[in-house]
Amino acid sequence: MHIHVRPYLIVSATAFKPKMTAPDGQSLTPDLKPGDFHWVDTKVTHALGNVDSAEGQILEMELK
Repeated sequence: MHIHVRPYLIVSATAFKPKMTAPDGQSLTPDLKPGDFHWVDTKVTHALGNVDSAEGQILEMELK
């Protein structure tokens, strides 16, 4: 688990299927395509893994 306390932008560089898990155990497994992005402007605590057989790459830019 890790925490993001500042707004950040996440961009998928490759197609893959990440698993994002919250502290309460709830999880999401979206299918990402290259160029997919998500802006987050709230505090987030989560773990991130890859449930796909292919390597996944993301670019994460956190504002300071």
